[in-house]
Amino acid sequence: NALVVGSSKYRLTRVGSMVFMVHDISDVPVDLSKLANFMKWKMATGICFGSMVVVWLVFRLSVLPLVIYKSVLFESILMLKNNIDPK
Repeated sequence: NALVVGSSKYRLTRVGSMVFMVHDISDVPVDLSKLANFMKWKMATGICFGSMVVVWLVFRLSVLPLVIYKSVLFESILMLKNNIDPK
């Protein structure tokens, strides 16, 4: 909730929604892993857990800092200098 409220308050809704998406993408394999574990499917549980680790590593350790944070730190400054409205 703090992410949604904070990004709306400071007019950073695009950044907030991208961070929200990156954080929620890894929840899908987690939920599938829980479902497979509940159904006692050992192989599917392992596959879902492995895919969750890969998705988490890719999105949280590469996409978030190298794409989103880079855009916030550098491209937003260029937009301010050139008077570009983000709408």
